[in-house]
Amino acid sequence: MKPLQFTIPVATDRSVLVQEDRIPQFYPYLHRHKEAQLIWIIRGNGTLIVDSHFHDFSENDIFLIAPQQSHVFRGQTADREEVHTLSVFYDPEGTLNALLNLPELRPFHSFIKEYPGGFRVPGRHTSFIAKRMLKIQKANPADQIIHLLHLLRAFCKMDPKPD
Repeated sequence: MKPLQFTIPVATDRSVLVQEDRIPQFYPYLHRHKEAQLIWIIRGNGTLIVDSHFHDFSENDIFLIAPQQSHVFRGQTADREEVHTLSVFYDPEGTLNALLNLPELRPFHSFIKEYPGGFRVPGRHTSFIAKRMLKIQKANPADQIIHLLHLLRAFCKMDPKPD
C-alpha cells in the first residue's frame, strides 16, 4: 500500500505545531509527512503500523514518528468513545535546522539522526515526556522552542529501549 503524502497545517510563523485531537477515530490512511511527530495517546487503543512494523498501543503510550515515516493508527475504540491525542510536530530539516546545527545543540540533531525509524517512549519516561508536551502546548511560540529543546535533551539522556 502506498502512503499518502500528508501536509501538516503549519502556520508559516511557527517552527513547532501542537495539535490536540478529540475525534471519533484515528486518521484512517497510511500517510507520512516531512515533520517528526511526537504523539501521546491520551485516550484510545489499537495498533500502530509504522513502515513494516506493528505496535499495539493503549492509553498513555507516546511514540516518536520520524520525518517521512509511513504510519497509520488503527483504533479499537468502543462505540461513542472518542480518541484523544496530543501531538507535537517539528521539522528538524526545516526552520529548526540552523538551530539544531549549532555546535552546542548538535547532540540533539545527532539523536534525531540516530533514530530514523522513531520509537515508543519507554513507560518509565512517559509521565515526564507527557508533562513536557503539555508545557509546549501551553507556551507562547518562543517558549515552545525552548521547551522542545528541553524535550530533545531529555530524549538524548534516555535509553529508548523498551522497559
